[in-house]
Order: sequence, then structure tokens, then C-alpha cells
Amino acid sequence: MKTIFPFAFLLLTLLGCNDSENINPKPLPPTTGIDLSDPEVGQTMRYLRYESHCNQNDFEFSGDTLNVEIVEDKGLLYLKEYFTPGSVLEADTSLTRLEKRDGYILVKERFQSPLLYFYGNDSLFFNKPITANLQQWQCRLEIDAEPFVGDEIGQLDRFEFGDILIENKLGVSCIPLIFELDGFLVYDSEFLYLSHTISEDTVQGFVAADW
Repeated sequence: MKTIFPFAFLLLTLLGCNDSENINPKPLPPTTGIDLSDPEVGQTMRYLRYESHCNQNDFEFSGDTLNVEIVEDKGLLYLKEYFTPGSVLEADTSLTRLEKRDGYILVKERFQSPLLYFYGNDSLFFNKPITANLQQWQCRLEIDAEPFVGDEIGQLDRFEFGDILIENKLGVSCIPLIFELDGFLVYDSEFLYLSHTISEDTVQGFVAADW
């Protein structure tokens, strides 16, 4: 198996092509899965990878399915991520340590995680006060017509992109400058619904699926 480190992973997902016919399953909100506020061994979710440009004219699912599950090793919880056989991308299984805290989870070593590698904060909060209202502009999120960056936790009433529709969730950004991209996570107190990145006009991400 080929190891995809964060920068190589970003390059591959932006430049890679799938010569086979793409599958386009319809993503739906998960009904069971990984409870972020109360992660337990055995919880699982699947994510579909998508590609597009900001105008959404070429939105498509790439044929990659990312399996995610909670596992335990020596009394510690980990987020295990791996692509299913037949996926276009190849990457070694990643393990991201999860620490459950009061009102948030701690995810320190996340830089090999396909879902979380770009997120610049160690913590994902559930009960922290909302500091902004988020609006969608094409493929991006904004606050009062300004780019959504920094440590704000925003209320996202609606995000519609290609075949994806997500409503009434939280959004966080916080991207390290070294990545030179835009990105955000969309979640609530239970599930991570979306991991979405933009480099110039090129979009790629993962959306939770339950089918």
C-alpha cells in the first residue's frame, strides 16, 4: 500500500483522475454512526469523496469510500480511517487519537487523517457559544461577506453543493497558513457531516453517507 502524507494527499486529490466510471450515490444524513460527543468502540461511519470546481458544473463522486470507525488500543480511543477496496485513492490506514472531554473532543495527532488533516485546532467543540452566522458563497463559507477563517464557531443554516444538502449545523475553519487552502468541517453534537477543502477553484471533500 502507498502512504499518502498530508501534502501528497492534497496533491493527489487535486490532480488525480479516475478513468473508470464514477459512482454517484446520493448521500443522506447518517442515522447511526460515530457519536462525536460520546465516541465508543465499534461505532462506524462511511464517507463518500467528491470533486468539483466552485461553479459546481462538474460535481461528481470520485468512487472513493472512506470507512471510519472507533477502535481501542491499550485503553486509548482512536479514529481509524481507511479506503475500501476498489477506491481510486490508495493510502495506509490512519489512526487518530481521540480524547473525550467535557463539551469537546481532543484530536492532537490528526495530520494523517483524510478527514481532519487540514484542521488547525486540537479541539472540536460542541457546547462552546456560536460566534458567527455563516453564509454560503459558491463553494465557500463567509461571515458578513468576508472569508470564514480563524477560530469562530459558526451557525450554518444551509449548505448546498452539487448533490449535497446539509442544514442547521455547526461550521469550523481554522486552517494553518502552510496549507494555502480554504476548508471547513460541518458537524453537530453527534456526527461529522462534511470535510470540505478548496485550493484556488478546485474543490474536494468527504460527505457522510448512509445508504
